[in-house]
Amino acid sequence: MVFITHRSQGDALRETFAENARIVELSRWTGNPVSAAVVVGYLAAVINSSTRPLVFSSNTPLFYTLLPYLKEDAFVVDLIHAFGGGIESISLPLAARLDRRIVIDYHTFEDLNRQYADCNMPDDLLKRIDVVENGVAVPVVKPERVATEPLRVLYVGRGTEEKRVHLVGRIARLCHELGVPADFTLVGALMHAVDLADHPYCRFTGELQDPEAVAAVYRASDILLLTSEREGFPMVVMEAMANGVVPATTDVGGISHHLRDGENGFLLGDCRDEDDLVRRFAAIVERLHQDRPLLHRLSDAAYAHAAANFSGKGFESYYGKLFATLPAVAGEPMRPLLSVVVCTYNREALLRHCLQSLAGQTLDKERYEVLVIDNNSTDGTRTVASSFAPRIPNLRLVLEPRQGVSHARNRGWREAQGELVAYIDDDAQACPEWCERIVAAFTTMSPRPVAVGGEIRPWYEATPPSWFCDDFELRSWGKGAGFLKPPRAKHGFSGANMAFAKSALEELGGFSPRYGCATGESTGPGEETDFAQRLYSKHPLFWYDPAIFVRHWTPARFTTVSFILRRSYNSGRSLAVMQGRRICSASYLMAFSAALFLMAATPFALLRPSRPLKTEMVRRAEDLAGRVGYLLGRAPKTKN
Repeated sequence: MVFITHRSQGDALRETFAENARIVELSRWTGNPVSAAVVVGYLAAVINSSTRPLVFSSNTPLFYTLLPYLKEDAFVVDLIHAFGGGIESISLPLAARLDRRIVIDYHTFEDLNRQYADCNMPDDLLKRIDVVENGVAVPVVKPERVATEPLRVLYVGRGTEEKRVHLVGRIARLCHELGVPADFTLVGALMHAVDLADHPYCRFTGELQDPEAVAAVYRASDILLLTSEREGFPMVVMEAMANGVVPATTDVGGISHHLRDGENGFLLGDCRDEDDLVRRFAAIVERLHQDRPLLHRLSDAAYAHAAANFSGKGFESYYGKLFATLPAVAGEPMRPLLSVVVCTYNREALLRHCLQSLAGQTLDKERYEVLVIDNNSTDGTRTVASSFAPRIPNLRLVLEPRQGVSHARNRGWREAQGELVAYIDDDAQACPEWCERIVAAFTTMSPRPVAVGGEIRPWYEATPPSWFCDDFELRSWGKGAGFLKPPRAKHGFSGANMAFAKSALEELGGFSPRYGCATGESTGPGEETDFAQRLYSKHPLFWYDPAIFVRHWTPARFTTVSFILRRSYNSGRSLAVMQGRRICSASYLMAFSAALFLMAATPFALLRPSRPLKTEMVRRAEDLAGRVGYLLGRAPKTKN
């Protein structure tokens, strides 16, 4: 339930809340003391009727008036955007009643610490203050910009007094008077905040509710101006840097924690003299207009810093843990976000290593579950799985009597409680950040992926022969993160390291039992490739990140020439089965032509190999075996 005590100028945020919660509109009643007292009584009655409620509020005096009337077992959290607006003084006498205090930047955290020390507040209250920086959507690559003669200067935000938006109008006018070609765009309800005499030098867009329209403005800008006398760490600076816009801001609040003057933007200290401030901002605009290489370097540095720091992983993780306490204190079990499925058959020793890696994940253990799908094992699989219950609280052992990995995978997603389902083989070890990075990919990437996968690196049983290189076992879709593109995208990810939205598995009915080995090891593509092809035809959003990696068991026999060729041949035949037995088709003719070319080119390539000769020979034989398997698999069966 969300109580609105003060209406914003736009309804976008309210509509977002309404999608996920019941909205109670109270803003019309909070304007005078009498009706506000009635509102406080109403809120206290509603909240106190809940079983151990979690109460969260941000920057509203009404909340602190309400606090003394809440029952003792209510878990209370407040959020402070910046120090100096008055909330920190109003809230101080009630600090002991706050179970958690959240600030969005380290500067505000330091200010609160000083305030607590000056007022001799108990040390244990300091431990209740957490810094949780906001996150923004960071494009996978920095948006390209077309250089323009007038520099494109941007302001985004509100027109409240502390923002000093009138200075932006003065800067625009001064640039015009100095002959600096610059276009100034102001986003927000800001015409009232800029002196009328400065309007001719500014373009006002008004409020932009559409996120894509806001993103387009950032992409069409070079510099962001921020003239505030008080801030926390504003979202507009994060959004600008994420889009490669160079920020020039006053040195207030927590901005200096991320912005380095002359490295990824500009910081202007001693900002009390407004006339001097206008001149200094105009000088920055003029400098960047004259020095375009500097503008490009700062733009690249701003984007790189945003990509490394503003993705929102810490934000999502913290609030996920915080609000997960709500159903828990109400006596309801918390549902995990991610379900990790491990399908296994008679591999107790390797399964132990797999579960060891899943027990050591950086993602909070309440946010993921592990489902061990036992496909009729006769060894100590169940004992091994059960032994990890103390270390993986949300671990479940499920028996799937129908033999075959497709049946086991399908049992996994049907049993899953999470909205995301990740698969890892029982002979693989996940990197410590595996779960966290999968969740981050699904929750922070835009557009939202329907499938996520990563790199698969070899984990050798024994030292391989000298001619053998990691590339024989490495499964990689590139060195950088991004959405997969055809043709490799339609084949999807390997079953040892893949994740899907559960809704996608439900929509397509999961994995086809026609594919997937019954026992032992498969040497060709199967159920995961078939599913990926069906899924990609409907939802072509497969996100790949090599940092989401696992190490996959590589027995010594996998490092022999015979195994490599047999696996490649079987892989080609399996792919052919999925496509049908038709010789007169474009794909068949292309494969046939490629095989002929490969046979013809191989002798010449071996004259100047890029790798050791035997390695190169095996690599080319592997490629040829796969193509031969595919061609034979497409050929019609002969009748006896």
